[in-house]
This record gives sequence, structure tokens and C-alpha cells, in this order.
Amino acid sequence: MPTFHTPAGGSPALAGRYALSRRQLLRGASALGVSSLAAPLLASCSSGPSAAGSSGNSTFGVAFTSGIDTLNPIATIDVMPSKIAQLIFPYLVNQAAPKTPLVPDFASKWTTSSDGLQITFDTRPDGRWSDGKPITAADIAFTLNTLVKFQTGPAANLASYVDGITQAVASTPTTVTIHYAKPVAAALVSLASIPILPEHVWSAAAKGSGAGLKTFQVSAGAVTGGPFLLSSYSQNQAAVLSVAPKAYAKPHVHEIGFLPSSSESGAIGALRNGTAAALDAGAVVPQGLSSLAASGFKVNYSPGLIWYEIAFNSNPAKRTHRELLDPRVRMALSLATDRQRIVDVALFGHGQPGSTIIPPGMGVWHNSSIPVDPFDLTQAGQILDQLGYKKGSDGIRQANGQPMSYPMPLANDMPYQPIFDIIQSDWAKIGVALQGQPMDGSAEYLATTNPNGKYLDNDVSMWWWAGQLDPNFFLSLLTKAQLDGFSDTGYVNAQYDQLFAEQSTTLDTSKRAGIIHQMQEIANRDRPYLVLCYVDAFSAVSNSWTGISTSATGDFSPTSKQWALSVRRNS
Repeated sequence: MPTFHTPAGGSPALAGRYALSRRQLLRGASALGVSSLAAPLLASCSSGPSAAGSSGNSTFGVAFTSGIDTLNPIATIDVMPSKIAQLIFPYLVNQAAPKTPLVPDFASKWTTSSDGLQITFDTRPDGRWSDGKPITAADIAFTLNTLVKFQTGPAANLASYVDGITQAVASTPTTVTIHYAKPVAAALVSLASIPILPEHVWSAAAKGSGAGLKTFQVSAGAVTGGPFLLSSYSQNQAAVLSVAPKAYAKPHVHEIGFLPSSSESGAIGALRNGTAAALDAGAVVPQGLSSLAASGFKVNYSPGLIWYEIAFNSNPAKRTHRELLDPRVRMALSLATDRQRIVDVALFGHGQPGSTIIPPGMGVWHNSSIPVDPFDLTQAGQILDQLGYKKGSDGIRQANGQPMSYPMPLANDMPYQPIFDIIQSDWAKIGVALQGQPMDGSAEYLATTNPNGKYLDNDVSMWWWAGQLDPNFFLSLLTKAQLDGFSDTGYVNAQYDQLFAEQSTTLDTSKRAGIIHQMQEIANRDRPYLVLCYVDAFSAVSNSWTGISTSATGDFSPTSKQWALSVRRNS
């Protein structure tokens, strides 16, 4: 699912082939499985070489295997819109490159008070919104104060990023101070995920209850202030970004096209025919990726920050199938889940079985003492037998007078079919039936939170998450603050929430890691999630292009615009 649902790229090796023409992009739309409605979106793309250090006339095409639900950064729950937002909006700070500290983006420098309660940013004086108005510290203050005000309502999706902020004050047009009620360990990392919004455009949406923030439409020609403009876009179709003529940072390409695919084979086809120069497969590892190395692509793999999960509705007030609230039932279902087979079949070996909500790729934050649950159908069946859930004549167990038969919403932007087939087959062997319901991210969000964010109707679902190099986002998924936000479980645990608040203000790394390990132990005990596997970050970038480095968050990070500024064709 979602947040900070990430990885990678690819394309053929003929030098100069990726200065894409309109015809090439339109031809690629068919290969990608994009409907004819996308054709007008690609009309602005042009051909011609790109001079190093200039925006040139080249287009860098990025194929990906999901849609774009909305480009409203407050409303979206998917990662691709967050990546696009990085390019069209200014941010205070950015991740410059893999494993490097955060660097200024629209900020020029910052200082933190000795008590950690204020961070003062000096900003660039030359920033301009696309309508010509200056980008000022007042826009930053408006954005942060709006998110703080509505963090338990319309802006809940971004609530974890404003944790601890009391207010932001613009003292000059280029100076803003962010005030915190407590020191926040992940303050700068959080700010790397908050786009600066133009106050003169968004202020009307922030009036009253703020409901307009979630329905605000970011469409082609929207007022933005990043290095790229949104020149064309239609929901779940292609998006084309063109260089902003007055941007404070200048890329080496003329345009970037984000081209959605209905299948992995379609995305791979776009690379091979030259429509796209890179592949960002998100939560999907295409089967043909490894073969691209012999076809003019640089292919890399590294431990990633994506995990697939089964989410149980953990709201004690849920209406049906209340047996799923019992951690012993969840343990039985975990034992009936063959994680290694999921890695081998769905990831083609490019990953590892999952245990906790913090992946091993996050280093010290990962609690390695929590083991991967073994695949043991016998023990799984014994647990359900001991609970008194007997099989009926149809082989399905009965729990509290109801069959243990569950509809399962499935995210269609992950390889749901082979994973579901494995799980459905094995759970059936212990008397539990599943009915898969593939759907897009927006529909699955509604299915898991219905009705109206109360978490009463759903039982179990399958989705995925992608994170950042700091664990705060993953940890926030199980907090009360994320109800009707990023939470796909409805899980609430007062001790967990208390520890979340404690770790967020603990600046000593070893002490913070100890708290985070304890939080993982609580999540492992209660099992609102069954973490299925961790997906490797990978890349397959054409040898005709340079300037992209693979990291745990993938080539196209939701916390960095650096790849888009540095990518260029080889001369």
C-alpha cells in the first residue's frame, strides 16, 4: 500500500535513443498497457540531445507498474504520487544520495536550538511559484501550521511528519522557525516528506473543517514551485513533467514522463522498445529484470525498505469474524504462511522472509531477535483445534457459529496473484478459506477502513509498505494517530503509543533503538500484521544514462529529488 510504498529502473543501450519523440512515447503507451486516454498527456514530449548541465530537449521516461490515484500530497496514500510531488513542489530538506545526511533543498541552511525545541531555517531568496509569485517563509509556515491543525482530520496521512510541532513562525520572507513541544529525533527526516504548498492557492481549502485539503485537485498547470511543472496528467494515466523555467534548481533533462503499466511484462517491453529509460517497479520485481543485464542495462540489487503484509482488522468493535482479534488465531495463520515460497515465487528470490515491521535494511533499528515464523501446517492446525474451531463437512472450520471464510482485499500494485495463491492454498489445508478481491489503492483503503474510518467491516487484507531510512514512519502505522490515516489495521495499543512518543524524543541512538525493539516485540505479540517478506531494492537503468544511484529506498526515492536533477544521457 502505500506510504511509503519504492524501487527502481531500466532501458536499451543505444546511445541517443532516449531523447524521446512524441511518437516513441505514444507507441510506448500501448506497450505499457496505458489506455488511449493517456495519449494527450504525452503530447508535449520532444526529441533531441541534452547538453550536460542544461535542461536540453531530452525526456527521461520512467515506466512503473501501478497507477497514480491523486497528486494531492495531503490525500494520497500511495508512494508514486509522493515521488512526483518531490519534483513539482519545494521541500525544506532532501536526501542527496544513498546513506548521506540530509541536505538543503529550498532551505539554504538551518540551526537547531541547544534544547532541540526550535529549528530555524534560512531559505533561498530566488524561489518562484509557477504563477510568478515568490516562495516565502510564510508559505512554509502556512503549510506546517495547516498540517498541525488538521493532523487528526483531513491531514492525518501526514500526521507523523509533524509530530511534536506546535507552530511555525515566519519572521522574515526568508526565515522560518519551527517550534517543537519536545525534541524530535526524526525532525529533519520528517521535514523531507513535507511539500511546501503555496498559501495563496491552498488557503481556501484550509478553511473551516479543512475538508477541502483532501479533495483539492492537483492537475496539469497546477501552481507548483519545484524544478518541474506538471504539464499533463490524468488519474491513473501518464504524468509528464517539464522543466520549470524559473526553478531554483536546474535538471539536465527537458522532461520526465511517468508511464504506468498494467503489467510487469508491459513495463519491461517499454524498456526494450525504448519508450522508457528506467523502471520503477514499486512493490513488484518483474520476472524479466535479471535478463536485462545482457541487453544494455545496469542491474543492481540491495536490501530494501519495502515489505508485503497481511493486515488484520484489530478494532475490538469490529462486527464480524471476531475470532481474528485473537493473537493465537493470527499465530496459527502465520504458521500456515510459507514465506520462503513467497520470496522464491513472487520475488524470484530477490528478498527475504519477513518478521518485524522494521526491515533488516534499516540496520540498528531492526530487532533481529524476533525470528521469522516457521512454516508449520501441523502446529497451525493444532492451535485452531485447541481453540475449538472444528472443520465442517466442507473442510472449513467454524468459529463462533460462522465459517472461517474471509474476503481478502488485494493491492493490485504488488504481485498479489502468486502470493494469494500460495496463502489461499495453504490456509485451506488448515480449514480457512479466502476469497481474493483485487483492487486499486483507493478502493483498498476504503475497504480496510469502512465504514467512514471506523474499521468495522473489514477482516483481513493484503498490501505493502515502503519506508524511509528512519523507522518513524513504519512505527507510526500502528499508532492511534493514524486511524483513518495510514492505518490499515485499526490497531490501538496505549503502551505502544507511549513508546512511540518516547522514541520520537530520544536522541541517543542506542537508547532509541532499545525502545524501538520493544515496540517491535509488542507488534509481534499482538500481530496486527503478518509481515510476509522484505523486497530488495533494485535498479535496471539504461547504460545510455548516468546519474542515478541505488539505495535501500530505491532509485526514485520519495524523500529526494536528486535523481531527477542529476540524471543525464551519456555523452
